[in-house]
Amino acid sequence: MFADDFSQNKGWPRDDFSYGQYPGYYSLTTHGDNLEHFANAPINVLPPKATSLSVKMRMPDGEPDGQAGLYCHGRRDQNADDGYEFHIRRDGRASIAKRIKGDARDLTLAERIPRYRADKLVTLRAVCLQEPRRVLLTFWVNDERVATVVDDESPLKAGAVGLMARQTSGNRRSTAAHFDDFRLGRL
Repeated sequence: MFADDFSQNKGWPRDDFSYGQYPGYYSLTTHGDNLEHFANAPINVLPPKATSLSVKMRMPDGEPDGQAGLYCHGRRDQNADDGYEFHIRRDGRASIAKRIKGDARDLTLAERIPRYRADKLVTLRAVCLQEPRRVLLTFWVNDERVATVVDDESPLKAGAVGLMARQTSGNRRSTAAHFDDFRLGRL
């Protein structure tokens, strides 16, 4: 459906500090009071109910609990800030979270990724499968399944997909994440 190697500007959000596109990669960096960033993929259609996402990512800077990754079923407007997150922390823990009105809550235990180094590229892959009364979510890091969960408590409807980065409140160091080879597909 959509692929981007970030060699050209295809419409991802950009600004002078937090969102940036450089030759061959896209960057999200948290700053000061702006503790998290979400960059919707520049697509003009609602993603399918059975969505596959992947991206290569590294986190060159941040605290050990800084997070970055992918999201699906995203909805951000004056009344909502929702979505499912597939993130990995700089200390190598990966999990799936559900964000409701801006508050993210882990749906899975934070699994430690063997041999993970934040400054090295890893491949993240996520599947969001919407069924009538539930959403099935699965997360892989470097082709190893690290988390899977079924959300049947007020499951979120299909929405935006994209990239995210977050630093924990109280941490002074910004979280920086670099992304390459983003892909969105149908299952």
